[in-house]
Amino acid sequence: TSSDGSRCVLTAAEIKYCADFNSDNRVDYVDYFFLSDSFGASSEDPRYNSIVDLDDSGIIDFDDFFLFADKFGKAPECQIINS
Repeated sequence: TSSDGSRCVLTAAEIKYCADFNSDNRVDYVDYFFLSDSFGASSEDPRYNSIVDLDDSGIIDFDDFFLFADKFGKAPECQIINS
C-alpha cells in the first residue's frame, strides 16, 4: 500500500489499484495530470510519485499510463485501508 493506505490491495489473483489520485471520486483529467507530472520518473527522481506508479515497478511509464487509461472516465474502484 501507499503511505496513505489507499493505493492498492493484493488479493488472491488480482491486484487492485486506484486511479483516482486526488480522491475526488472521479478518474478524470486532474488525475491524468498527476500521472503526466511524474511520467518517466524513477523512484530516485524527485518527480516520482508512488501513487501514480500503478504497477509498483519503481518507474512511471506506459504500463502505468495504460492501467490509468483503462480506468479513465469510470467510477474509481478504490479501497481505503486504515491502519
